[in-house]
Amino acid sequence: MYIEPPLNFTGSKFKLLGQLIPKFDTSKSIFIDLFCGGGSIYSNVLDKYDSILASDIIGDLIGIHKELLVNNSSFMTFVKKYCVDKTDYDGFQVLRKEYNADKSPARLYALLLCSTNNFIRYNKKFEFNNTFGKRSFNANTQKKIDAFVKHCAPYRGKISLKQSSFKDIPIDPNAFYYIDPPFTGTEAGYNAYWEKDDDVILFKYITEIMKCGATFAVSGLERDGLSNPLMTLMETLIGSGVQKHYIDGDYRKVARKKGRIDRDLLFVNYKIQID
Repeated sequence: MYIEPPLNFTGSKFKLLGQLIPKFDTSKSIFIDLFCGGGSIYSNVLDKYDSILASDIIGDLIGIHKELLVNNSSFMTFVKKYCVDKTDYDGFQVLRKEYNADKSPARLYALLLCSTNNFIRYNKKFEFNNTFGKRSFNANTQKKIDAFVKHCAPYRGKISLKQSSFKDIPIDPNAFYYIDPPFTGTEAGYNAYWEKDDDVILFKYITEIMKCGATFAVSGLERDGLSNPLMTLMETLIGSGVQKHYIDGDYRKVARKKGRIDRDLLFVNYKIQID
């Protein structure tokens, strides 16, 4: 059974964990979650590696993870103070304006708890711009936090959390990298942080992982048989030690949206059982 983090995140792989984690390379001692997002991946492999590095470019998101794992009681006191009532539209606008003027993990988490679908979303000015979701902190949120903290507590000493671009994470031959980047061409709100050439830069980073003897699993998305730029580049590595797998989870198993077919992909540079 997998733990569900108390952070809702666009593109979360939580419902696909049963398909993904059995395919991970557990022969390495280090696990690096290069785009950790809501944390559903790193928090569910804590027993499989000697050390865990979870990284994301959004500093306040990493701040939420740190506070929940280290100081969650006092942190949640501030979060609950910032949260507005689920009928307080004007209060939400004030909170969003205050966060964009003076960013902090507590304000961001309060915004997420009060926003539509609890999703994180930024505009091109890196201002939080998700809309009011007519929701707030509730007992279910606290239940998720308590379960998450209890689950992670025995492994706290092996978890490192870092605010960083993937470009600045060193490549270690003893590491297994899970890579689930923003998808160019999608409407995910965190894509404000994904720059024009980042698909190509990330692809070069992935090839360096291969060269040094480290391993990786790269998640992607195929729509109507077409891939985004990174997935197209990953296809060129098939036949040189890279395998492509379709992930048939229960949440987007050939999902149809407005006549479109979406399928989840996984590229790996080690041998796993063929689908």
